[in-house]
Amino acid sequence: MTKQQLFIEILNDLEFKINSNNQYQILKASELIRSLMFDASGPLIDKINKDYSLKILFEYKDISELLDHPIYKDVDVFFIGQGLYPPFSRPNSKIIKTKKDDFLKAIIVISDGKRYNVKDILNFSLYKLGGTHHEEPKNEDDKRIAELNEYSLMEINSIVYQIIGIGNVVISALKELKNKVIQESYS
Repeated sequence: MTKQQLFIEILNDLEFKINSNNQYQILKASELIRSLMFDASGPLIDKINKDYSLKILFEYKDISELLDHPIYKDVDVFFIGQGLYPPFSRPNSKIIKTKKDDFLKAIIVISDGKRYNVKDILNFSLYKLGGTHHEEPKNEDDKRIAELNEYSLMEINSIVYQIIGIGNVVISALKELKNKVIQESYS
């Protein structure tokens, strides 16, 4: 299988998994996102885009204004969930377009004043919840995230639920690159 075929299959599988309403499938989507975005051997999107040089931007709801809003200052828990993805955001939400590394740093969960970004949530899903490994949380941050995961949204644990929004943002950002790869494959 070529890296281009792998890229297309991963995106198709990611879309299937985040739309499945099955907690296990959604959790396994975190592994696909990692291979696309921050795999140790090099993110697949970087390897693929080397041939196309597209400007890939990740478009998502900016919650930074909420972080400093008095209403959210003392909130115990805040999840962005699917609202991270602009079509599922509230009307008139501020939308950010940014590069991959900045998207991975976007805050999407707050608990007791501690802020967790996209990569934190993905790593927890990958290495603690079973996306690739299942381990008991050892440090305080991991224990706090594990407690947050006990909340459920639509019968899906809250941390796993965040993967739906993340996955939708990733799929949307890579749509043009996917189309270019498909177009080239049939030329």
